[in-house]
Amino acid sequence: MVFLEWYLEWWGHIGRLWRPTLPDGPERFRDAYRRIIRICREEGAENITWVFHVNNLDVPDNSWNRLEQYYPGDEWIDWLGVSVYGAATPRDSEWPEFRGLMDQVYPRLAALAPSKPVILAEFGVTSGNPHGDQASWAHRALADLSAFRWHRIIGFSWWNEAWQNDNNPAHNTNMRVQDNPALSEVFQKRVGKQDKVLGRAVLTNP
Repeated sequence: MVFLEWYLEWWGHIGRLWRPTLPDGPERFRDAYRRIIRICREEGAENITWVFHVNNLDVPDNSWNRLEQYYPGDEWIDWLGVSVYGAATPRDSEWPEFRGLMDQVYPRLAALAPSKPVILAEFGVTSGNPHGDQASWAHRALADLSAFRWHRIIGFSWWNEAWQNDNNPAHNTNMRVQDNPALSEVFQKRVGKQDKVLGRAVLTNP
């Protein structure tokens, strides 16, 4: 099976890209997504699972830019996907917890497409931020996921990446599990040593 997603990451860029005075980006996005899916179906590509993948926040936070405005429709999409991140750099001034972030976006996804499963396509938090501990953040997130706090979630993926933010190495973002022994231990305990991480999926109740 082939999984294809179009990550709605360019919010604020496509919104007024074509007509500067009119926020027509959502309509353009929906039309383009539907066209791609239609072409694939017409060509006989039936082994594709289409994922509508959004960020947990609307950026910019305007009514025309809400994630719901971009949804192509149930007839076009198989799964809903969401990315949820804590602090992205060691210099972030806030340390948002995964539970609070997911609790905000999950009801919106559940209402948007009541029959569709949800995947946590990306989640993570950096090490090196003085406001919180990376391993503890991940432990709490995985505990909630494994307890099936959000019933429609059928899978998840940690964003195992690191990157440079400026010329100071202390400011670098690092979400790599293998670079933090405490974080690695959390994943070994919560994921690696478990035969079933998420339990039985329930797709009818949000």
